[in-house]
Amino acid sequence: MALLNYSAFASLDGYIADEQGDFSWAMPSPEAHTLANELMEPIGTCIYGRRMYEMMTYWDTPEAIDEGSGIEYDFAMTWRAADKIVYSRTLAEVSTARTRLEREFRPDDIRKLKAESTGDIEIGGPTLAAAALHAQKGALGTSYADIAAAAFAQRGISVRGLSRNQIASKVFAAQTTSDFPNLLSSVAGKVLRSAYGNFPNTWNKWAAAGSVSDFKIHPRLQLGSFNGLDTIAEGGEYTYGSLKEDYENAQAVTKGKAIALTRQMIVNDDIGAFNRRAALMGRAAARSVNVDAYTFLTSGSSAHGPTSADGGQYFNATAVTTAGGHANLTSSGTAISVASLGVGRAAMRKQKDKGVRETLNIEPAILLTSVAKEDLARQVITSEADPASSNSGVTNIYRNRFEVVSDPVIDGVNSGLSWYLFANPADVAGFEVVFLDGIQEPFVDETVDFDTDAMKFKVRLDYGVAIGDWRAGYKNVGA
Repeated sequence: MALLNYSAFASLDGYIADEQGDFSWAMPSPEAHTLANELMEPIGTCIYGRRMYEMMTYWDTPEAIDEGSGIEYDFAMTWRAADKIVYSRTLAEVSTARTRLEREFRPDDIRKLKAESTGDIEIGGPTLAAAALHAQKGALGTSYADIAAAAFAQRGISVRGLSRNQIASKVFAAQTTSDFPNLLSSVAGKVLRSAYGNFPNTWNKWAAAGSVSDFKIHPRLQLGSFNGLDTIAEGGEYTYGSLKEDYENAQAVTKGKAIALTRQMIVNDDIGAFNRRAALMGRAAARSVNVDAYTFLTSGSSAHGPTSADGGQYFNATAVTTAGGHANLTSSGTAISVASLGVGRAAMRKQKDKGVRETLNIEPAILLTSVAKEDLARQVITSEADPASSNSGVTNIYRNRFEVVSDPVIDGVNSGLSWYLFANPADVAGFEVVFLDGIQEPFVDETVDFDTDAMKFKVRLDYGVAIGDWRAGYKNVGA
């Protein structure tokens, strides 16, 4: 089975043509041209649209042979020796040898060409490439046999005429020398990461995403302030101020799972089952981060959060002038309303720095609630008038002031009554989810188990949840 290749010179920001649609700017350097020659060597057939073909006909001119460098001469001779197919409804005729003109693009033609060609296929032009690669998707990626055939073809091994059982045996006999595990790992990785990215996470609405370089404990600096400026008399001396700081610790740990592809699955050609497993694992990875963030948020006594570095629980009603006091909890509990939102907002704005010298004036931006209380929260936030007032003329001062975020994990705590206010994590992070080297997507690795006739795929994600700054959060027990 031939390989279908598409390559293009592109700018660093991903463009292959300028704003006029011209791509002559991308003249390759000698090093890049050498790479293009190497990519062209195994090509038996080139497929073009009209514009790309008209540009490539340069390699059939005397100038390409007589005036070009040795690198360009080699490319021209290789290109001339390849068969060429041009798809165009407007081109009257072709001018080069070994070239045929087709009016309609048919995906089945690409599949047939791939199956019968002894040389690989090069496709030029992004529009035509998209259609051809879509046609290839119908043949490659829906069958283990096709993936195995492509893997073995890269190593010069033919599997034509072999049964699924023979292909499976050949795959496991090849063990790690085959490219099949790498290709399948790529398929699994794409499915998994897609499912991971599509999971409806909500932790990132109220917590920041951070990065750590290793698995050690990393201190995170909380908000502090410098002394206010003094009045300096003429000729007076400047005095030194002080900065009081607090730290919270952040640490990443490894979490992961493994899935297996058995010989029976290859024989049964059940790639759908494997993809479903990979998708479920991707969702599980995303769900793990989300659940861990909420578990940390609702941990501790009465679900008032973890213990901070100052010894106080994250949410507590004790005055900040007392050691460990945070004054960011309404423990008596009130339902979501304009009035109760005002209490929470005032508590956050009045928070002071470590030295209890400066008022930080932190504005809440996120209203976090359970799914059970989400409708009430949205009603309060979107109403033009204060819903609690009998006078419809009383303006809702918090209309569209907060982003409402809900998650079913909150429903499992305190009967779903509790609600929270958080600052925008991009401004002041109440919590932080740290990822090793900042990599938020799961890592997929593979190995062949000779003893069990199975390919094992390992999914790993390195992250941890940590306190950011308790001044950026407020909790109401709710009612």
